[in-house]
Amino acid sequence: MHHMIDHALKRAKHLGPSVELDVGNCWDIENPELPNSLKINRSGGGSLFGCADINPLLPPGKSATMNIKGSGCSIFIGENFKTRFSHFIVEGTDSTIIIGPNCRLLDVTIKVVGSGAIVIIGGGTTWEGGAMLNNANDGTSKTIIVGNDCMLSSDVNLRTADGHSMWQAGGQERIDKSGDIVIGNHVWLGNGSRVARGSRIGNGAVLGQRSFLSATMEPFTAYAGVPARKVRDRVEWSRTTSYDDIPERYRWKEMDDCENC
Repeated sequence: MHHMIDHALKRAKHLGPSVELDVGNCWDIENPELPNSLKINRSGGGSLFGCADINPLLPPGKSATMNIKGSGCSIFIGENFKTRFSHFIVEGTDSTIIIGPNCRLLDVTIKVVGSGAIVIIGGGTTWEGGAMLNNANDGTSKTIIVGNDCMLSSDVNLRTADGHSMWQAGGQERIDKSGDIVIGNHVWLGNGSRVARGSRIGNGAVLGQRSFLSATMEPFTAYAGVPARKVRDRVEWSRTTSYDDIPERYRWKEMDDCENC
């Protein structure tokens, strides 16, 4: 997983035109009535990088927000990024959000808090609503990775920590330690699904609606239920009703090894 993070960080500064945004030339942050209002707050050393081709998709009087606070904290945005009613928050030290090119994230909250914490969303991924919280404070988790061409439905939540703690009686052992979340390429998370700390999802997998995952999903499988359990092997999925619309590189193969799941 560490090589994936290092690669993403190296690639981040090359997303889109790869220039630090001159916010004054793109948006008037003093005037929230602009048609494409995107409110940006950078303080305490926070930085926003990426391209100017950001399309907020906002009706009048509405806005998306980016709050980047803390030394070394950054948000990197790829080209052709679309968002609506969303909030992107980075706080702490050297923490990062990386969003690849051609992503559409609507009605979402992504929050990264801590030291060296990171959220990576691969290119072409779409998300219709929910929350992604990487705010573990016990030092055991710092990462959420979502691969390329993933499809997250509405009311989908991912979080690396509970926000509270549960202990074995007597306080000798913490039971609910935080954990990284790693999701492969071309994964479909159904409406209302929940992905808990420590989960791993292989390439091409499908998590059913209203399911709760706190384990590992094999590549090209379907899981459903609370807790989620495997219900089908060797599945493929399309964004449309046509099988031909599944990109060839994301189809099941007999010898698929899922190296980066």
